[in-house]
Amino acid sequence: MRIGALIREALAAAWAAKIPSGLVALVAAAMCFVALSTVGQIAANTQESGFINTRTLNLVANLSTVQTAVAIGAPFDTVNGRIGSGGPPVAAWPVHGNLAQVGTLLRGRWPRPGEAVVTAGAMRRLGLAVPIGYVTTSTSQQYPIVGKIAAIAPFDDFADGIVVNAADDPTANELRVVISAIPAVPATQKAVLTILAPQDPGSVYVESPTGLAELTQAVGGQLAGYGRSLLLLILGVGAFFVGTVVLSDILIRRRDLGRRRTLGATAPISPPWSPFAPSPPPPSVHWSAASPRVSSTPVRATRPHWTSPWPLPFLLC
Repeated sequence: MRIGALIREALAAAWAAKIPSGLVALVAAAMCFVALSTVGQIAANTQESGFINTRTLNLVANLSTVQTAVAIGAPFDTVNGRIGSGGPPVAAWPVHGNLAQVGTLLRGRWPRPGEAVVTAGAMRRLGLAVPIGYVTTSTSQQYPIVGKIAAIAPFDDFADGIVVNAADDPTANELRVVISAIPAVPATQKAVLTILAPQDPGSVYVESPTGLAELTQAVGGQLAGYGRSLLLLILGVGAFFVGTVVLSDILIRRRDLGRRRTLGATAPISPPWSPFAPSPPPPSVHWSAASPRVSSTPVRATRPHWTSPWPLPFLLC
């Protein structure tokens, strides 16, 4: 059976059974609405956590009382790319902002977006004699190593890790600010919070704990898993209701379809009033030398012959 004929028969069957078709469309629309209003809200809340981005970082860095402003993303494990997954893991921090405020460059050059610099402790764990090579993550993401730095305060936790230039990543989950004078701390703190403007101020910690990055990553993973499971549940329940409506319509029409098969109906069943049924050709016109004559013989349109042991709506379901 040709695809065009199958689509035409499906549209004709749907038009003939308006009430079941409307119920199916209503259930499908309700399923999409529930998915957008639940899983979509979870995705929006996850995106809401990205109020530390390039724009807000630049605004904070331009404050007169701010000496250093650097945004940091969630840390991740890396290994020496030449060794592979069997090598010792080394923590890497994606950093947004001026990397010269994070450490002092000892060898090589400052990294471009997507590149990394290592510290002395990271070089020992990676087995590098010189800061040249690359590291890779568990998702096979590679970061070339282009230099060596020594971390400075307040970035001492980078002393045994890797710093990645994450300028291509628009969001971060931690903002470290160094203020030039102690009396300016209250006013600067208010200005920074005003620039960030989170929808839930209670979710912002002015003084972050050491394990905040790991906690944020864990919470993000839990939200993503909950969203996936909820989406699968909604799609499964919606598919169940759609199948129930279509199967109920088939069971209701089973006797009528059986009678038509018993009487010898082999062509696809479409109502004559369906807008999707092909229109019959116009009557043939015969011309003679004397006068035109219109044939009164009725012309019957033929349709592709196709039989199936199962009703067409059940196959489509």
